Amino acid sequence: MRLIKVSKRLLDVKKDSSIQNVKLAKSSVKFKILLNKQLENKFGFDKLHCSNGNKEFHNFLNDTLNKGLSISEVDKLFKRTRGKPESIVVEGQERELIHYGKDRKAFRIFGYYDNEYFILTKIDTNHKTHS
Repeated sequence: MRLIKVSKRLLDVKKDSSIQNVKLAKSSVKFKILLNKQLENKFGFDKLHCSNGNKEFHNFLNDTLNKGLSISEVDKLFKRTRGKPESIVVEGQERELIHYGKDRKAFRIFGYYDNEYFILTKIDTNHKTHS
């Protein structure tokens, strides 16, 4: 694997170097959230008022975006991992489903990475996804 510089960002390029196999170096890219599609039913912004979800979401944004953390820093501080990683299919491509949360609090956000953006798919104010 080799590193190339594209628009002031380092990219990991696999041997066949097709555009679909380009992955950003997580330590050099700032964490960004993108709303690309409608959030999943029962896990949207209308549910943020439940159990202080609006406060928890605000705190997450403040702790990540406002502090200018990189993707790897956000992963280290907030990524919840237990067991085998889940995957979802988005527009015919398999993506790793990632969820972020802080400490042992029930608040979680779910999504996947597309290039350098975390695509938000679900805001789970009470961590009901895995219950």
